[in-house]
Amino acid sequence: MQLLCSPGLEGKMRSFESIADTLLVGRNEINSRNAVLYDNNFTEHQYFNEIVHELKTHRMFVDIHGLHVESFTEEHARNLNMLDWAPTKENGTAYIRFSFDKKSYRSAVENALKLARNIKLELRSFVICSLMTKIPQMIFGGG
Repeated sequence: MQLLCSPGLEGKMRSFESIADTLLVGRNEINSRNAVLYDNNFTEHQYFNEIVHELKTHRMFVDIHGLHVESFTEEHARNLNMLDWAPTKENGTAYIRFSFDKKSYRSAVENALKLARNIKLELRSFVICSLMTKIPQMIFGGG
């Protein structure tokens, strides 16, 4: 489910006010309580709060592929903390995926992790996603 696109990489940005109908179809037709959002800039989504509320109201287990670190705020962390995060497998660890496009976002990565920890986001693991090959070196040190 693509909710919005970054203008620089993915084309013109589009926001959808609601995903409730899609959630209901998933619940009713395939008996699923899992919602996977493929949205690399969900934190910049015009209806972020409303979508998070819908996910909570429909009692969905959530996996969001990419919360952009540069726009991640304490309000985002608090709202996301209300959700039930889906583990990757039964009895697995639930985690949150942060994404970024440039090495220069290092301070934003650190800030996003700090905000998530400060509100005690109820996850045991965080995943940092990027298309750049040097990012692990940036985060973990080395050449």
